[in-house]
Amino acid sequence: GSLQGAAATFRSGITSLLTGDFLKAVEADGARWRHRQLEWQSLFDDPRLCNLLSLSDYAHIFPGLVQNAAALQCSLEDLAQLFFDVERLLELDVLTRALLSTPVDSEWRVLARDAYLEQIVDIQLSLCRAMISSITRGQLTMGEVLTQWSAGQQAALRRWADVMAQLKTVQTPDFAVYTVVLRELSELARAAQAQ
Repeated sequence: GSLQGAAATFRSGITSLLTGDFLKAVEADGARWRHRQLEWQSLFDDPRLCNLLSLSDYAHIFPGLVQNAAALQCSLEDLAQLFFDVERLLELDVLTRALLSTPVDSEWRVLARDAYLEQIVDIQLSLCRAMISSITRGQLTMGEVLTQWSAGQQAALRRWADVMAQLKTVQTPDFAVYTVVLRELSELARAAQAQ
């Protein structure tokens, strides 16, 4: 019954994500996408294989995108585009890179880092849900949805920009720093949902 329906939705969603439509949204991720493609192209001559291998870096977001697109009744491509636009707006790539470059000297720190990375994706999807749910989309593009949402969140976005500016000045951020930064990101998501 419902398990089979969920499996069918997930299967069709993943199939859609692995086609060119999702590639367009991922390509919008910019420098990180191009960098990974170049790395794979240095090893393999097959462009399709290089694209698929580059997509593997995004595999952790596939389930959330599929589930949220179905719940919001929007296209996967639109949601993926909004997801990456939110990442750029909030400079979440800076936070992710900092986390990935933090030395981990124990299994607990690896688990903590991975939990933080998952939390970033969850909050990012939560922000996307709040944006789509709070705005009557009509004929608006996802870019227009983001612009409209941002206009109503100026104070919260200024506070987040301050947090990110402080993070950029920390020479060697540790997990205490990430805890504070993620708390602020969670507050931004709560404010978005309350709107």
